[in-house]
Amino acid sequence: MYPLDFSKKSTNIMCRKYIYIIPFFFLSSLSFSQALKERCNSLFDNLAYSDALKCYMHDYKLGDTTLTREIALCYKHLHDLDNAFVWYEKFIADTSQDIQSEDVFYYSELLISKGKYDEAVDWLNKYILENKAASDIEEIKEYTQEEYWEQLKVDSTNFAIEMLNINTKYSDVSLRFINDTTIVFTSNRSNAMFPKIDKWSNLPYYNLYSASLIDSSKHLFSEPTIFYDEKYHSGFASFTGDGKEMFFSKSLKTNKKHTLNIFSSTYTDEGWGEPVQFKHSDDNHTNLHPAISADGKYLYFASNKEGGYGGYDIYVSKRNSGGQWSVPRNLGEKVNTPGNEVFPTIQSDQLLFFSSDRHIGLGGLDIFSAKMSNHGLVDDIKNLGYPINSNLDDFNIKFNQDLTEGYFSSNRTGGKGKDDLYYVSVLKPTLFDFDIEGIIYDSLDNVVKDAIIALYDTAGALLHKTLSNDSGQYAIHEKIESKDVVLIARKKNYKTKIVPLEISPDKYNYTQDISIGLDTIIPTKAKENQLASSDNVKDPVMTEHLKEKIDELATTDSIVDNFKIPNVIYAYNSAEISDHHEGKFHKASDFMKKYPDMILTMSSHSDSRGSKEYNTKLSYRRSLVALQYLLKIGIPNDRIKIKWHGEDSLLNDCTDGVDCNEDQHQINRRTEFHFERN
Repeated sequence: MYPLDFSKKSTNIMCRKYIYIIPFFFLSSLSFSQALKERCNSLFDNLAYSDALKCYMHDYKLGDTTLTREIALCYKHLHDLDNAFVWYEKFIADTSQDIQSEDVFYYSELLISKGKYDEAVDWLNKYILENKAASDIEEIKEYTQEEYWEQLKVDSTNFAIEMLNINTKYSDVSLRFINDTTIVFTSNRSNAMFPKIDKWSNLPYYNLYSASLIDSSKHLFSEPTIFYDEKYHSGFASFTGDGKEMFFSKSLKTNKKHTLNIFSSTYTDEGWGEPVQFKHSDDNHTNLHPAISADGKYLYFASNKEGGYGGYDIYVSKRNSGGQWSVPRNLGEKVNTPGNEVFPTIQSDQLLFFSSDRHIGLGGLDIFSAKMSNHGLVDDIKNLGYPINSNLDDFNIKFNQDLTEGYFSSNRTGGKGKDDLYYVSVLKPTLFDFDIEGIIYDSLDNVVKDAIIALYDTAGALLHKTLSNDSGQYAIHEKIESKDVVLIARKKNYKTKIVPLEISPDKYNYTQDISIGLDTIIPTKAKENQLASSDNVKDPVMTEHLKEKIDELATTDSIVDNFKIPNVIYAYNSAEISDHHEGKFHKASDFMKKYPDMILTMSSHSDSRGSKEYNTKLSYRRSLVALQYLLKIGIPNDRIKIKWHGEDSLLNDCTDGVDCNEDQHQINRRTEFHFERN
């Protein structure tokens, strides 16, 4: 599925050549006449796996039964995993063979691709015992856990996959939109009556094709036409957000050797300009799969240059204001492994997709996501799971900005050709980490405690609410859907403050420090310069539903202030609610049902007769009875708070030692109702 140029610097690395890369571009040209002159190993070392297989099979049939490993590897590199599995089993079963640790790992991968997870775990455990110092050994240990394989399929109903109408019997991969309706993709289909043929594969060279979206509901595209024609291989284009600059891979032939590197081209009124080679690519290494950020500042790509972690690693280079590219930075060992990491796709400054054969998945190449910090440190590597990933090769995914739909490439069974293009839709909303904190101030720069801070979506639905503490601090840590939200801070006698928050759904999380200044309704002597946090606050995304919610907040604040329920009064030494007080609870219930975000606090008290300890317990019993009554008539527990104060909050002077009559004592035996907005 894509070409790799493997050196002989490491036998182990050489054994992990990408079968899914070879059909795209070959990097070492070998004619048929040369194949006749050289023996099997030379063919294999020069990536001519088809001819090498014929050579090995010829010798095997003549009696050299030690070639099972070489035959298995040829099939693996030719992407015939069924035959690779058959021959690797023969190799493993031959006790005379010298089985290397990498053979153990390869065999476990083939077992995974066949769905034999239990057996694969046994071989992975064998690999772990033999390679305790391997850089990725801790990650491999995770793959031996039973729940890992189940987790890869837990979101299987979250995606719908459809094959595109522009696929052919050849390889069709790497779809990108230039604008709302025009796509560019890579294919080795024939584009002429006498196409240019790659002598190594006996197939046409890869080129860039374009097509138009003619039915978005059915994901139908027009008949493709050639987009960018090169003498040899070209493909895997990536475009800046404005569609004016293109980065792509193309091969050059120098000294009878094909090398694959990265080039860019700029669009003008006269069309696409002459390709310019990326500064940090060279003819001694393969640099491929470029992915440019929308703003054109960051270029991600795969390379087998020295100093990496394995076969192919992913790198990033930054372009400065003068147009110069920085020395590429390796993304590090959390992304890159002793295997191959390829096909990077930059979604945002916080989200990267890539494919790997070493971060173990369901088989072959799997697609992974990586969380980044502003194109910097990488963390939280996650397998996208089934059905995006299959037991074969899945790669080169690209989502829209909302992460609701996208396109990827795969050679899974059921397709039209060697590799096919697929559409994927996300059926369930994607949740993102939402972490904000700050301080609530008033216009004199004093902290405001017990202010209500609520997070709403633009439909007016409450997502989260909290209160500022005694220091005016608040924090919200939630997982929310990808949508615009508004933060509303409010408290009685202060003007409600509305802060719109633009949450880009293609970011892994939203983390901000948001302090909010509240202006008092009653005029106070304010500072000459009020809070910076209230400056330059944009108008919120005001939908009809959200406007109704904000109007309702203001209206019900006034209603709450004016809505009163008389106290419930108790008999001496009793927590029983008398019949003529039950109506007060029904009145409270009706009010709370009418305003579903209302919270009720009930505070219960006693008179001063008896010990302090006894009176505290008695007021607690009264609060419990009041709570149980409201629960019985349909108010949920999470909307009710209770407090008990004993004799600490008397309404008159009837304290211990004071002579009061029964009516005066009865005033203090009460439950009070206090309503507030959630």
